[in-house]
Amino acid sequence: MVLEYTGIDKALEFSINNLQTGGNLIVSIQSNNGVQSVSQSGIASVLKVGSIFQLVDPDILVIEAKKRGLRLIENEESFFPNGKSLKTFHFIS
Repeated sequence: MVLEYTGIDKALEFSINNLQTGGNLIVSIQSNNGVQSVSQSGIASVLKVGSIFQLVDPDILVIEAKKRGLRLIENEESFFPNGKSLKTFHFIS
């Protein structure tokens, strides 16, 4: 989970600049499903960065990736016991 802290534009720009033609980009983003974004971990550094955490809209992620020439191959969602989930997207350049 990087995009929640860097934003879509910066993360995609960096990724595309480092992908070979035909390269794979796999991105996982958090979906809270109504649960608190940053879980209590007891780790001070996690609490500090929690203030810059922003959920990523999966539809906007796909749109922005396509604008930059990436093609969505597949996506899936994995659920955790706390109600949160990770949405994973597989793109190819």
